[in-house]
Parts: sequence; structure tokens; C-alpha cells
Amino acid sequence: ETGITRKNLEDGFCTFTIGLGYKILLADNLATIWEYIRQIGFENISTPLAWIGVLGYSLQLYFDFNGYSLMAMGIGKMMGFTFPLNFDLPYLSTSVSEFWRRWHITLGAWFRDYVYIPLGGSKKGTPRLILSLATVWLLTGIWHGSSINFLLWGASILLLILLERFAIGGFLKKHSFLAHLYVCFVIPQTWIIFAIPDIKDIGYYFQRMYPFIGKTSEFVYELDFIDALRSGWWMLLAGVILCLPFLRRLYLKYQTSIVTAAVLFAVFWASVFMLVQHGSNPFMYFAF
Repeated sequence: ETGITRKNLEDGFCTFTIGLGYKILLADNLATIWEYIRQIGFENISTPLAWIGVLGYSLQLYFDFNGYSLMAMGIGKMMGFTFPLNFDLPYLSTSVSEFWRRWHITLGAWFRDYVYIPLGGSKKGTPRLILSLATVWLLTGIWHGSSINFLLWGASILLLILLERFAIGGFLKKHSFLAHLYVCFVIPQTWIIFAIPDIKDIGYYFQRMYPFIGKTSEFVYELDFIDALRSGWWMLLAGVILCLPFLRRLYLKYQTSIVTAAVLFAVFWASVFMLVQHGSNPFMYFAF
């Protein structure tokens, strides 16, 4: 349906509420984990906390940006416009290439249609394919910011995509479980490059993730991760669960039920309460 109708208002408000909950109840609370790590100092965190931080930031970024996208979709729907889905459960991907087809779909489609395909894509041989991909990821890095970490982040994605294309793609297709683990292992680590502007700090963070490749700071408190989990375990668990498909299937199946309405009612007013009590962090992608 087009125009402002009762169904569009109801569907749009439901979508908006889900996005609001993602942003206020999940992303803003997950942000406390990353802030805790920043306060300690990247070179002084324990290895368990470094890995918890990788997970926390990956979920925070997803629910912040996906929440923003769903809120925009919901407002558009209430006004009678249909905006395309921007995230399609990306952490369920079996390759980095697939991840980037499911993450920020609208931006990826723009780069595909206006950069990758015009440059020749995969239709004009291997050298042109590499050039097309390299150009896309150079521009993607620049699109997010001018600091060197965004260029390194784009380069890391490019290398992983080329590795899949020319080396491990066949293996990933044959072993879907291992492919899921591979994506869940490598993608969060690329977000660390994305998240930390200073190259030296990126190095410190990876040294703490892999302590055998660098010296340990004398100021590391090895039980700092317990403090992070004490207050944040439920956010991490909720975030992981919401990255899985079964809740979306349940929502689509029972979208009109009274139970779904009650849950969304609770999410909306809990989000309003959090906003009134604590305010909200700016959307992370407003910085890009």
C-alpha cells in the first residue's frame, strides 16, 4: 500500500520500535564495554577483555547502524514510503564477500552499480577484477573517513576477499560450519582497525589479543574482564541471540499477535525511559 494508511502506520511503528530498541537498549549499553576498555588503555587490557571488546564493539556497531536504518525505514513506512532493507543478518554469512552483501546493502549496491561494474568487475579477467575490487575498497575506506585506519580497514577487507576468491573460497563453500566460524573470527578483527584511529593503538590492541606477539604491559590487570562481564554479559548474550534468524522468523510469523504487540510496547517504553534517564549516544555512523 502507498500513502498514509492504518496498516502502514502500524507496520512502520513496529519497525521503528525495533530499531529504537536496537539503538537505545542494546547499542548504547554495549558502548559501555568499549568505553571501559578505552579508559583502561588499549595496551593495558587483559587478553580476555580484548576479545570481549572485539565482540562488544562488533555488536554495538551492528545494532547502532541497523537500529538507525530500521528507524528510518519505519518512519518512511508510516509516511507511505518503502525503503529497502539495509542489513540481512550479516553475521550469519559464510564468507567476507557474502558479509558485505548483507551489511549496509544500499551502500554496497551503489558501489557495485557505479564503480565495480563500470570498471569491468569479474567480466574482463583477473587483473581487471583485482583493480575493480581495490578501487571499491579504497573508496569505501575514504567514504568512512580520511584517517589512515580507514584505508587500512578497507585494505584488510580487500585482502580477505581476494584470499577467498583465489585460495579458500572452494573450502568455505564445502564446509559451511567452518565458514561461519571463519566469518565470526575475522570480521570482528577488521572492526578493530575501523574503530581505533591511531596505528600504534591498533598495534597495542592486537598485541593484547595475541599476547605472544608482543610484550605485556606491567599495568595489565588480568581479571579486568570479570568487571566487564559482570555488568555486560546480558547485553552480549542478547546481542548474539538477536543476530540469529529464529527471532526474525517468529516476528514475521506472529507479527499481528497480542504477544508481539505487548513485547514491542514494552520495548518502546523501556527505550523512552532510558532516553529520559540517561539520554542517548549519537548514532555511530553520523561520524562517517
